[in-house]
Amino acid sequence: MERRVLTVPGLRGSGPGHWQSLLEAKHRSWRRVLQHDWLAPRLADWAAALDAAIAAEHGPVFVAAHGFGCLATLARLARTSDGVSGVLLVAPRDPDEFHFVPEALPIPAIVVGSHDDPCLSFGEARMLAHTLGATLVDAGDAGHVDGAWPRGERVLARLFSMADARERELAVALAMANG
Repeated sequence: MERRVLTVPGLRGSGPGHWQSLLEAKHRSWRRVLQHDWLAPRLADWAAALDAAIAAEHGPVFVAAHGFGCLATLARLARTSDGVSGVLLVAPRDPDEFHFVPEALPIPAIVVGSHDDPCLSFGEARMLAHTLGATLVDAGDAGHVDGAWPRGERVLARLFSMADARERELAVALAMANG
């Protein structure tokens, strides 16, 4: 079953060799969240663009974000997680750099951190995952994960499985509550 995925690139968008662009080319139903200005990281504007993209979809989506796009995604989810089944946050930017305080997420989430990412240390990625209640995936020495990332689809499949398990748990809890 093809999952509906919105990709949220970071600063400057994602070039043709970036993992997001490569996966978008492979999965034609995936949609990129476009920004008015890829060079101006305004958290509220970028979160609003994601909100509009989610609203335009017909049903829940997964979000695959990168860099600053991760912070925009978290800013949108801080208001509401409606319409989002799960979120993949790859090589997030440092929230402190943009005066953003992340909060725990009510949906399945994966944070991917790299040991040599110049934008967020692996230790900080671990702390972010803990704060969010997310699963941490170690990308090794992958820098800012700006190029091809062969593990990306497997990590997304893991997120899909996490969301499916959560849906089953919610269905069981609802059935038990209704007697």
